[in-house]
Amino acid sequence: MPSHQHTTLLNKIQELTLEPTDSDAYEKWISAGDQLALLDNNARTDELIIHACGPYFFVHTVAINTDVLSHVDQEGLLDWTITDPHKPRSFYDSERSSPRVHILNDTSPLGFITNGQTQELIFMRRFSGLRGEPSYCEVLQEYSHLSGIHWKSEYSSFCRFDENGDFDHVVSFTSGEGVNDVTLVSFKREPLELYLAASNSVLVRMFDFTLLRSGKFSRWPDQPESLRLENDTMFYAQVIDPGKAGYVRGIQIVPPSRSDDEIFLTERAKLYGEKVGPWVEFEVYDFRNDRITTVSTDPSTTTNYFVANENSLPFEISPAFFRAEVLAKYKADREKYVVDEVSRSISCRNAWALRRFDVNEAGQVHAYICYLRDLPYNEQVYWRSFNEAPNDGISKRAFEHDIMGEWSSIPDPLLDLLSVVEQWHSRRVRWWKLRDIDLLNHITTPHTMSRDEWSQAFMNLSQLVIEGFVPQAIKHELDSESVAYNTEGSLNLLEMLLVAKSLLPEHKRLEGLKATYLIRTKVRAHSGSTQAKTLAEDALRSHGTFANHFRYICGTIAKELQLIEQAFESPQSKT
Repeated sequence: MPSHQHTTLLNKIQELTLEPTDSDAYEKWISAGDQLALLDNNARTDELIIHACGPYFFVHTVAINTDVLSHVDQEGLLDWTITDPHKPRSFYDSERSSPRVHILNDTSPLGFITNGQTQELIFMRRFSGLRGEPSYCEVLQEYSHLSGIHWKSEYSSFCRFDENGDFDHVVSFTSGEGVNDVTLVSFKREPLELYLAASNSVLVRMFDFTLLRSGKFSRWPDQPESLRLENDTMFYAQVIDPGKAGYVRGIQIVPPSRSDDEIFLTERAKLYGEKVGPWVEFEVYDFRNDRITTVSTDPSTTTNYFVANENSLPFEISPAFFRAEVLAKYKADREKYVVDEVSRSISCRNAWALRRFDVNEAGQVHAYICYLRDLPYNEQVYWRSFNEAPNDGISKRAFEHDIMGEWSSIPDPLLDLLSVVEQWHSRRVRWWKLRDIDLLNHITTPHTMSRDEWSQAFMNLSQLVIEGFVPQAIKHELDSESVAYNTEGSLNLLEMLLVAKSLLPEHKRLEGLKATYLIRTKVRAHSGSTQAKTLAEDALRSHGTFANHFRYICGTIAKELQLIEQAFESPQSKT
């Protein structure tokens, strides 16, 4: 569905299209006071009416060059007439005296203004002759490209991602196909104002409210229209026939809420990645001055190696430390976030990224103040809620790579595992297939003592590795070795193949892969069972933490995958 603001606006318009039954209410209704007030208030809100069409209610908006508009008087603007909002922007034309066909562009909806000085923001379309198909809305392509919006049918809106990675309803649309329904197109104000400022344009609305009793109106009275100036930006012609009918037809100029300089300053800051605050303070280890202190994400509160001789400020790579639970939010929504432990980054769609986080030997997540600065304010506040004093330094991996500028010497079992399956995927091996490319980004180490996080990690690992095996290919290989089998389980088939190839002793098992499958089926699916509890306790008893246990299993699986590859790529298997 469209945005809440759009829906609220639609409901208000629908209320104004209802013909009152009470005589006093009807008299007020035909004066159009509430309709004019709605437009006046809407001109100051964040959701602007661009097009609205329903019983007794019509509004249409265009963008007009401000220099041109300054030379058009009120009477000229009141002559603006829209007869059909579905009129095409371009059409073919020809002359009887010439065999050629040429293209005409209706780029000037206000006929008295020179071509190209006015711009339609939306185009109402309908597949004529096709029954049951509702009207739809096209947005000016120039605007949709500049604002980076795309149609999302489930939201009935043209959307982009906001700074938090959520869908931002920039243009919302409701198609009213019934006799008494309202069609509404509304634009979010902020991105529209940037377009208007950059194109030196302003919004101009034409509105028409013809209010009368259905089926009981014969003719308008013989009286002149009264011209009214509601305020500096709204003027209209009106006729009221007391107790019978009334109409208002006028123009509203919608002024920007900010000056062009304010709009451009904000946008330039976004284009060049300049943060303007607000800022959040974190408790960090200021290793330059060897102290625990509070540092703001404001760039002026830190320094770097190039200008350090000019001050005694903490370095911008001073680390802040957090409880491991800070990662839970990002691991829980895999559609929105990617937690990449290989590159040590967290990304949120096309909105933001946190670089170079890691987990130290004490189980604390740490991140540098210069990268926390890149997060949206709301995300900074979220991280601040998990901030704590360091129980250890940064991880050995982070120290070698980020501080010393060297390749890390710390073994990474998860990286080894992912390296194997990524190679299998790129080579299109016959015994394994990547079911979903996104699975590669779902594998993360469980850093908390949460059994749910631990079991979810093995669920993800199982979906990536175990579900990728192709039983038919394994059976084909067993057939070539003349090995009989009466099982469908890919792990059991693989064990039989490895034994047949003398790559696995008969009494041995694929311990890593089978442990993964067991935890998935017994802990994730039956979390309250006695066996699930026993498996979790055994993992902690043997390895101290769920993270250490997960790394151990990943390392074991990485070796098992190499054996499996060897089994399929031995000389007799390539025939």
